[in-house]
Amino acid sequence: MKYLVKFLTLTLVFSIIGCDDDDPVTIASVVAPPTISSELNGSTVVLTEATSNNIAVTFTWSPADFDVTTVENYELLMSMAGNEFASQHSFGSTSNTFVSITAGDFNNLLTDPDIFNQTIMRDADDNIIPAQMEAKVVASLGNLEMES
Repeated sequence: MKYLVKFLTLTLVFSIIGCDDDDPVTIASVVAPPTISSELNGSTVVLTEATSNNIAVTFTWSPADFDVTTVENYELLMSMAGNEFASQHSFGSTSNTFVSITAGDFNNLLTDPDIFNQTIMRDADDNIIPAQMEAKVVASLGNLEMES
């Protein structure tokens, strides 16, 4: 009986001490979207067979702020300028804040009939007219998404 009373007393003491408030629940919210910092405004990328394996451009962006400390996923999307990303290409998902694209990747992107089907356009003097493209970054954390 002594042992039973001691056991019940210890159980009661540990039950009271062991009870703690629930851990706080953190809810992510959209605070600041990623911002592309390697704009190519007006830059020209020359695509040749000789440079197809060379990195043509590296896009970098600031980390998105979801108001929680966690790893976000990013997706770089490219589209022809002016079509509001109606036909776009994704360069995959990454947790990095940069994506490097080779000249060959650009060439494949521009000639893909399902995405851009960009034919080489020339002016009256037979000079190639550069294709204009746009890029944006979509940051995601679970079901939350925001774009640059």
